[in-house]
Amino acid sequence: MTDGCSLYTVNVVMDCLWECKVPVYVAAVKAEIGASGDPYFQGQRHYQMFLTSESLAPVVRRSVLPALFVELVGPHMRVSLLASPEDACVVCEPVTPFLHLFNMLLSQPGHMARLARVLRALKRGIRLLQNTYTQLSESIAAGRSTDSRAAAPPSQPGRDPSLQLPYPLRPGSGFRNVEALVHGDGRPNLLYVAEQEGSGRQVAVKFASTISEYATRVHRAWAAAGLAPELLANRPLHCGLTMLVMERLGPEDGWDAFYKLAPQLKRRLSEEVLRILATAHGVDVDGQGGAVHADMRQANVMVRMREDGQEPARPLQVRFLDFDWSGLVGQTRLPPFMRQRLPGFTAGVAATQEYDRALWRHEMAHGDA
Repeated sequence: MTDGCSLYTVNVVMDCLWECKVPVYVAAVKAEIGASGDPYFQGQRHYQMFLTSESLAPVVRRSVLPALFVELVGPHMRVSLLASPEDACVVCEPVTPFLHLFNMLLSQPGHMARLARVLRALKRGIRLLQNTYTQLSESIAAGRSTDSRAAAPPSQPGRDPSLQLPYPLRPGSGFRNVEALVHGDGRPNLLYVAEQEGSGRQVAVKFASTISEYATRVHRAWAAAGLAPELLANRPLHCGLTMLVMERLGPEDGWDAFYKLAPQLKRRLSEEVLRILATAHGVDVDGQGGAVHADMRQANVMVRMREDGQEPARPLQVRFLDFDWSGLVGQTRLPPFMRQRLPGFTAGVAATQEYDRALWRHEMAHGDA
């Protein structure tokens, strides 16, 4: 025990001369709430001390060093996940609230059942991590002949850059030449471009945090009508995100984002985009009627340009993007935590086709305000 923290480790054996301990389970224990510091931060610091150990360098260079973290505070327990994608950075995300450990099976059977599921998942998670590190040790041992025992510690450059990618895009996932797209201020965008192994097809991959019930159905219906990029795959992830793999509309094929066009060209094309949007609104989605996009902004519209890049190809070709909030007319509401842009249209209000048109005109007049 150190500062109320303990670690359960597994031995990773690279060869007969090299062995290290890898943290699998971190526990921060407090006798009561508020006693001797915050266990959430103490547990992360204890994990970080292992992370920056030079003996772990061969493992850390090839892994985000995933671990389970349990806070035991008085009669309460909370489970979090630990990882390190870069340098000595620690990422920690709670995956349960604090759960009390009182035996209240008669009065709170639902809570007790949830607690049992959490404990079972914790046990399975430890076994999964043990197996993962065993496989990693075998991989490291196979390549030890080219490694140096005096490798740089993980707080220095040398970690595999692919560790910073979402795990469904790392080497061996079926994608290569993966690049992240970022906002103008450098913030991550959860949007990537990549090449599919085997086919060599260029794709865009998005990780959506909130996605409506009918989003992928609307996307596919509009794509079939030639009004959206083809949706190649959608994969719900255990973390709550949805991975969307789409046809890439790149500049090499003449596509450009509407918001990047010159102001005069935007004004000329604005009403044409609305006419094409009206066509999209008329597309029948699986026999259930028309749809609403619900986020009709310039950033979500692509226009195909001529080779000179100054004028659009004719007839005008438009593709709509970002269907996370879309749905059927009369069954779709604006999502929680959205930024209100139009009076009367806030979170929970019905999204309508008129809202799509009004939002487009609002941004044309005022920008993304």
